Formats: sequence, structure tokens, C-alpha cells
Amino acid sequence: MPGVRDIKRRIRSIKNTQQITKAMKMVAAAKLRKAQSAIASTRPYAEKLEEVMARLLTGLGFQHKLLEERPARRVGLVVITGDRGLCGGYNANVIRLAEKQLKEVAATVVTIPVKKSSRGFFRWFRKNQKPKQEMKAITAAKAKRGRGFFRWLTRSQQEADVQEVAATAAIMAVGKRGNDYFRRRQLPIERCVENLGDNPTFAQAKQLARELMRLFLTGELDQVHLIYNQYLTAIRHQPVAVQLLPMRLVSEPGPARGKNLTYLYEPSQSKVLEDLLPKQVEMLVFQALLEAKASEHGARMTAMTSATENAGEMIDKLTLSFNRARQAAITKEINEVVSGAQALK
Repeated sequence: MPGVRDIKRRIRSIKNTQQITKAMKMVAAAKLRKAQSAIASTRPYAEKLEEVMARLLTGLGFQHKLLEERPARRVGLVVITGDRGLCGGYNANVIRLAEKQLKEVAATVVTIPVKKSSRGFFRWFRKNQKPKQEMKAITAAKAKRGRGFFRWLTRSQQEADVQEVAATAAIMAVGKRGNDYFRRRQLPIERCVENLGDNPTFAQAKQLARELMRLFLTGELDQVHLIYNQYLTAIRHQPVAVQLLPMRLVSEPGPARGKNLTYLYEPSQSKVLEDLLPKQVEMLVFQALLEAKASEHGARMTAMTSATENAGEMIDKLTLSFNRARQAAITKEINEVVSGAQALK
């Protein structure tokens, strides 16, 4: 059983940690309120812009490069994570969804059956691989023996997977956590954006959106997807993957907007739509950044609340153990005094 001093030291340490988690919870709650206010303030503009775009597309056979559907030879994945941890599964959920998207985009990764015999393995290898390319690998592998061969083969397969991912997908990591993860996995990162701060600005979103539009218009990317945590409530969020480019716009207004109004467009309806399309892309990126940041603050507040409560429970248990240990020590001292007094008689 731990001594009184050890228990007292643990209680002091947990109380210090509890103060930190409580302060972090309060800070996260304040930042969350600010992020919620930012989302609420941008929502009317986003909804009105969507309504205007829908009315412009009604009955207009408009073609624009940002709306052009083409075969997806290379897909851009914008993975929005946080710069810090201590926010539960916020970052892990986004990265897990990003890996799922990578598997769908890239070719299927070959699983190496290590437990098979050598003859059965090479039979499997010839059956599942491209003959001309992989027979060279088999010829070189026959000269190798034991575990070294499997290490070499696994490393070669990983290098091939990285090259295949680079050819079919472009990862754009927004946030330090996602950047660190993909670098550890040795996956090629097209671009990294860090230190956006607790309150992303429209200028930051505009810069990122213009870079994405440039890559799409030049043909370097055929599709662009945003992967982030969609904000639902203060304690609830879910990772989503949304196609940003090519844009998919509703061609008719919704039933709530169905007023028969006539608009006059200057200089023309197509010109107005052409100017508004990039603004819509910028707004979608800005909303994704705001929702991701609000989700991060909510996840951190929830995690710190749970940590503070757990610390309180641990303090209660340790206090009970401390009282028992102190009572046992006092009882032992009393018994020693009584025994000594009886011995003197």
C-alpha cells in the first residue's frame, strides 16, 4: 500500500493538472463562442450567394471551367486538421476519413502474405502482379533469403505505394497535426498550411481557394475535395468529405425562395455568374475552415471537461486512500504506545 507521503504527492500533482485542464476548458469555451459567432455571421452571406447562384443558373446553359466535369486522373484532398492536440479524436477522425479517401482514389495496396511458403508465395506473386514488371523483382528476390527478403519486399512495395499515391492524389494538409502524420507516413504533400490561428480570416481562405482553383484550371487536378469536421453542436461534430471542384450547383431555387421575380443583369447573366463562381469557391473554403475550427474548440472543451471530472474522481479516491493510510498509521502508533506501556508494567 502506498505511503501517506506518496499519496499526498499524487493528490498535489493531480490538483495541479486539474487546474490546467479547467483553465483550458474555460479558454476553449470562450474561443468556441467566438467561432460560433463567426459561423452565424457568415451564414446569411453564404445563403444569399447560393440563392443568387441558383437563380442565375435557372434556364441558362452556362459553361465554365470551374463547372467542367472531366475524368478524375488526379484528385486533390484538402485535409483540415488542428495545430495542437488535447482535443479527443478530432484530428484522428479527419485523418481516418482522409486515408479512406486515399484508398478509394489510389490503387488497391497489395497485402504481402508473409506466412505462405516460398513456392506458394511466388505462385501468388505471379498471379497478382503485373508479369513484366514484377518478374524482375522476383528474380532479384530469389537471391535473398529469410527475413531480409520480406523487409526488402515490404519496403519496395511501400515505395511503390507512395509513388502511386503521388500520381493519383495530391494531399494538401491544413494544420500541423495532419502535416506531421502524412510526413511520418512518407506520403507526398502538395502543400502545407499551418498556424492559421484560432480565428481563420477570409483572406487566408481566399488565398487557399485561389491556389486550389489555379491547380484545377491548369489541369494539375481534376477534382478537389475538402475533408474536415463539420460543426453540429458544441459537443458533436462529424468528419465529412465535400467535393469543392468541379462545383456542383443547384440549377433552381429552393421552395422557400420560389418567388416569381424578374432580375435585370448588367452586363449579362453569364458575366455575373462568371464573377460569382470564384467567390462561391472562396466562401465554401472559408466556411470549412470556420466549421473545422469551431469543431476543434468544441472537442477540446469536451475533452478538458472530461479530464477535469476524471481528475476530481481520482482526487476523491486518493483522499479516501490517504485517510485510510493516515488512520492506519495513527492506529499503529497507538498500538505501539500501548504495547510499550504494558511492557513497562
